[in-house]
Amino acid sequence: MQILESKVSDKWLKASVMGSIWAANEILLGSFLHNIRVPISGTIMAFLSVALMVAFSEMWKEKGLVWRAGLIAALMKSISPSAIILGPMVGIAMEGILLSIGILFLGRNLAGYMIGGALAVTSVLLQKVGRLLISYGFDFLKILNNMFVYASEQLRFNSDRGVLLIIALLGIYAAAGISGSLLGFYGGRTASKLREFAWSDKKSDSMTHLFEKSKKRSYSLILLILHLVVIIIGMYLINTCSLWIVIPYLVVYFVFSIIYYKAAIRRLRNPTFWIWFIGITFLASYFLGDWQVAQGFNADGLREGLLMNLRAALVLIGFAALSTELKNPVIKVIMYNRGAAQLYQSLELAFGILPLVLESFPKTKELVRKPLRNMASLISRADDLLVHITMENRLKSKVLILTGDIQQGKTTLLKNIIDELQSKDIQLGGFYTEVIRKDQERSGYSLVPIKSVDSVLLCSTARGTGNKKYGKFYFNEKAVEIGKNTLLKAIKDDVPLIVIDEIGPLEMSGEGWADAIDAICQGSGIPMIWTVRKSLAGKAARKWKVGEIRIVDIGEPQADQHIQNSIRELLGNKG
Repeated sequence: MQILESKVSDKWLKASVMGSIWAANEILLGSFLHNIRVPISGTIMAFLSVALMVAFSEMWKEKGLVWRAGLIAALMKSISPSAIILGPMVGIAMEGILLSIGILFLGRNLAGYMIGGALAVTSVLLQKVGRLLISYGFDFLKILNNMFVYASEQLRFNSDRGVLLIIALLGIYAAAGISGSLLGFYGGRTASKLREFAWSDKKSDSMTHLFEKSKKRSYSLILLILHLVVIIIGMYLINTCSLWIVIPYLVVYFVFSIIYYKAAIRRLRNPTFWIWFIGITFLASYFLGDWQVAQGFNADGLREGLLMNLRAALVLIGFAALSTELKNPVIKVIMYNRGAAQLYQSLELAFGILPLVLESFPKTKELVRKPLRNMASLISRADDLLVHITMENRLKSKVLILTGDIQQGKTTLLKNIIDELQSKDIQLGGFYTEVIRKDQERSGYSLVPIKSVDSVLLCSTARGTGNKKYGKFYFNEKAVEIGKNTLLKAIKDDVPLIVIDEIGPLEMSGEGWADAIDAICQGSGIPMIWTVRKSLAGKAARKWKVGEIRIVDIGEPQADQHIQNSIRELLGNKG
């Protein structure tokens, strides 16, 4: 028996609140700064992120909250509609980690906050340099160095002062981080004196299902790997081969990516890319190659500039494609099953409260006009939001999944369970299905609601059954509606247990009775028993926002004992 633990620790619950507020700040203020094209918007956002996290650290004293909140906020960035999500996600996560390092080594005090804040904001500058080096290679540094040497010669000052300029620039970023830490430190102390509650009382609703397959596009792990390989080979060719080899290789990849990924087109339409393209080409033609001899335009520099721009285009389009494929739900499931369960449970909770946070977030003008007061007010509400998120976590339905191969006897076993529970006067909701055979072959299924003696044809291989075809079966829309209504009535009746036989490919694609299962999971707390074929059990387990999930393979040894114990657990607070 496999148990997917649902219990989220208090530390992760608090990180969910912090991460959701961090993400809300990125969404609201970050979008505002981006839309008005503020040149240092990344630095401003890092400054405010440091202030928020330091303020939280003054209110909640648990260790490790900041880096957890950073991971959650970074992953919440994955639903961003922007073409490139990989860079911002890494940046947000790094800010949380670096701030945590300062706190770890110097303690939860002003000194620790200031060092951590300085590291976090300075990382923004280092990320910018890193992105330029990835995009244009080390030739970009050669251009900067040669430009500086040229300017030194013309202005007749010592070129060794360049190191001092770099140190000064780093000092400015560090000072911004220290200022953010001070704002957060005093904002957090002010927040502890306030006890406001302005969060909306409406029920929260998840903005996304983390493990739901998108209806708008399909994802491919093969394409994800292919893009990585193509980018690496492309970088090698740019560094070692002539333009006659590089250009055809890149044109084929660019055409494929532009056709398959709309995000790549959006990036190429961005005027900033073309401004950099022209600027880099111009500067390279003057400051690369034999620039000191040529004293102006030279062909070698022009060639190097074109190669630099081709490299930048490869990174731009390749990362747009990678960012799309990284949204693949399969990746999230793999990480969940490799020890990241707490992270993804917390992430789902953070997504769930994000609409509430966005609705109650201070207006941008107010946040700028009275930063200390508004930050303190925002942080002071977090305790109430923590209560909200804790209750939501407790109201998640527990699920027992009975799995096995097709025709292994899942439904037969389920009917025996239903009979036994009904014999003990336990009220049940839901339905089971019965196979219909013709000439010893499966020709369809009928739907049998538990509280009805009548059955209805659910699906059949015959064409006239319904308009919806899935696999070899045509589905009766009326029967699907009966199944959905049966589940909705079970919620209304507040039964101790709901039975669903079965959850298949139709539900995994968001059809069938998927909507009704969503309704059960929206805070009813009613436990459920599902039957799911073995190949879909893992996907079904992570599709809906449920609590503890127990998966029992009906063919494994001691399956009956595991099932009895699991049902006893399910009925613990309802039976």
